[in-house]
Amino acid sequence: MKKIVIILIYTLLITLLLIHKDSFLTWIRSGDELSILISILFFALLVFFPAVPFLVAAGIMGASYGVAAGSGIVLTGVMIGTIAMFLLARYGFQVWTQKILSKYERVKHYEYIFENNAFIAILGLRVFPIIPTPLANVLCGVTRVNTFIYIAASALGKLPKIIIFTVVGYQATDSMFNSIIIYIIYFLILSIVVGRKFKQDNSGLHV
Repeated sequence: MKKIVIILIYTLLITLLLIHKDSFLTWIRSGDELSILISILFFALLVFFPAVPFLVAAGIMGASYGVAAGSGIVLTGVMIGTIAMFLLARYGFQVWTQKILSKYERVKHYEYIFENNAFIAILGLRVFPIIPTPLANVLCGVTRVNTFIYIAASALGKLPKIIIFTVVGYQATDSMFNSIIIYIIYFLILSIVVGRKFKQDNSGLHV
């Protein structure tokens, strides 16, 4: 019964976003006080279903509210949606999924690495989304990852991209080159850190 309720919640949120997508974008562009709450709700819903490209939506926020306020609003909405999806997966499907995963030794191996190096693993997935973000949220929810580590790593990993996209929206083409350079540097630094960490962890497991 609990699984059915959670599936219905997912469906309702996606339907709400699809039906009112244009209305959300109109409210966001208005820039008034109500639009801030609407914007937070909109970005929370985008976590469940990316009906609008994130770059476009974050750029609109930068143009409407400026870099600092726009980034703060986007991050708030994204984290609300991210945490909601995580909790829905954890309290709706964790036990059922764990029973399935326990049957596969190779899966348990990677689950062990992920759960014991949760911060760096989640941070890596946020910076390098090698799997779809919604799937990453669900996988984190059904494993035994600590909730606070999940929130902290997700926020840290998402923040640079959010800032860059809002900067692009705020300054348009003038800031595009600088934004790309900043993100490339951030990408390279995180790739080195994450790569070394995983190499150390895998070496430790095979000793």
